[in-house]
Amino acid sequence: METINTKFFQTTFTEEVVRDLHLRDFWLLEEPCHWTLTHYLESLVKLDPAVSNRNASIRIRHDAKIIQEHVVAGTVAETMVTAIVNYPTNARGKKIFQEYFKHHTTPIGIAAMNFETQKSRLRSIMSQVIADEEEINMRKRNYGESSGNSSKIE
Repeated sequence: METINTKFFQTTFTEEVVRDLHLRDFWLLEEPCHWTLTHYLESLVKLDPAVSNRNASIRIRHDAKIIQEHVVAGTVAETMVTAIVNYPTNARGKKIFQEYFKHHTTPIGIAAMNFETQKSRLRSIMSQVIADEEEINMRKRNYGESSGNSSKIE
């Protein structure tokens, strides 16, 4: 598991709590000053390109409430996570969420899927190259055994 930055989290923020988060890496690896609604959504869409806005909203509220319970009071982390928790209650937060899903999720989702597709193609090509090399090596071994090594002294 990743090292938990104790500077921003209370001692109650244990591995069990971390396992309950949807986007663990977002909360553990990002600096709290980057904990924004749009940054969370971008990370979520990259991880799950087919996520609906309803499921995204459920996940972000779930994660933010957990994090809010375990951040140190008076820190940047508390300020940023409180803003995320409160996004459904203010017009600006709702608008940011809706606009993000309207304009950004499709391109990010497509890019994420294209990236995964390209990784799969690369793995497939690499596997084929390895299989071809193994076949060539086996032919060389079989040729060597049949041509020169048949006159062994016993």
